Amino acid sequence: MGLENSVDLDKVYKLFGVCAHHCSNIEYNMALLLHPAKWNKHRARLDSKKQEMKNVDIKEWYAAYKNFEEALDNAGQDIEDLYNKSLGNLIKQVNDNYPLTDEQNKYLRDILEKRNFVIHKMWGSTADVLRMRRL
Repeated sequence: MGLENSVDLDKVYKLFGVCAHHCSNIEYNMALLLHPAKWNKHRARLDSKKQEMKNVDIKEWYAAYKNFEEALDNAGQDIEDLYNKSLGNLIKQVNDNYPLTDEQNKYLRDILEKRNFVIHKMWGSTADVLRMRRL
């Protein structure tokens, strides 16, 4: 019986899948937590572009509208980029944008350490995994 057919190994893979899913949920929710901070970062520019649309005559309105739309797209892209950031980067951004207590910072560092263990170190190197499968 090889490891591929092991009932115990199937249980480990299922547990790993659950852990990886929880890690993904943490990253997703950290990105959601940063949405308001990103909107605030772009707010002054968006308000300025919106005001420009109100202050131009009809001949210049379309160009002003395109400028506003571009600024809005930049804000949207900045928010969308959050979902491609590492958990460590997201935690740094949360620390930069929200006043966290020492206890909250420690909690986030602990989450990052545990997530990195599960995702990066739990199985060892690829060579170790392949060697185990040949046994």
